Amino acid sequence: MNPSDTQPAVPVNATAPHAGTAASHAGTAASRQQRPPFIRPVRIGRDAGALAGIHQPVAEPRPETGVLICNPFGQEAIRAQRSLRVVSERLSRQGVPSLRFDYFGTGDSPGEDGSGHLTRWRQDILLADVHLRQLSGCRTTIWMGLRLGATLALQAAELIGDLPQPRRIILWEPVLDGEQYLGHLARMNEFWTRQRNVTSEALGFALTTRIRRHLEAIRPDGLPLPAGSMLDLLGTKDLPGRNTFIGHCRSHDAPLQDLLLESTVEWTSNTALDSQWVPDEAIAALLEICGQPAGTPAKESPLATPPQSQ
Repeated sequence: MNPSDTQPAVPVNATAPHAGTAASHAGTAASRQQRPPFIRPVRIGRDAGALAGIHQPVAEPRPETGVLICNPFGQEAIRAQRSLRVVSERLSRQGVPSLRFDYFGTGDSPGEDGSGHLTRWRQDILLADVHLRQLSGCRTTIWMGLRLGATLALQAAELIGDLPQPRRIILWEPVLDGEQYLGHLARMNEFWTRQRNVTSEALGFALTTRIRRHLEAIRPDGLPLPAGSMLDLLGTKDLPGRNTFIGHCRSHDAPLQDLLLESTVEWTSNTALDSQWVPDEAIAALLEICGQPAGTPAKESPLATPPQSQ
């Protein structure tokens, strides 16, 4: 978690009042009601391995749905932090609580860089879901993952056992092809470090043999399709593995809502790190999905195209 996340949430586009001015004392009751409740740093788990998280509560004591936000990996997680915080704040204004957290060995959670791996991170998602339900009192949950976080959410749902299934899993630009993803990381690593054939790290984060092996096993036609959860795919038509994954879902009669985005974000770029800009098109789609009542039938984006071989 970013250190700034431990401070009270400030509504997007809000202007901080200047000390000594009327603005510091003004503000109608209506504007105060629109401000989301203060975020709460939390520990997920009871032992020394408890994960660090940020709970964005709502005023309603028992909301219908809570959203579990699953981070990307490495530099993508750093660069996506502002966007995911904005999602959390805007969900709160809609009356939807959320929980963001750092996997073991990442961010503010315990564990050294490289000590975590995909198997542990999938278990972290299950633990965080239980914690979100306890914190918020929500009846159902939606899992929203970005990039590798989306892939992990899909895989974690297969392991849920006797725990309640999330009613939706939002796959925001998911990693559907692990080998392609590793190739992208290698190219970006070479671009920034000017070093070739570096396989032990990805833009400053440890890329262990175990993590590489798990990533190499990710294929768009081999991903689990958990029963009982609606899948929402958000990405551009050029998302690697997209068409194959859509075909995979259709061949297994998995409920899928395919929402094409017209633009994407290069989550390893400095623009994504340094800019205050957030991807409003994607965030608007996420908020709409999370606001849909349980049982809403799947629909396809008007921009969606039939799957083709890749």
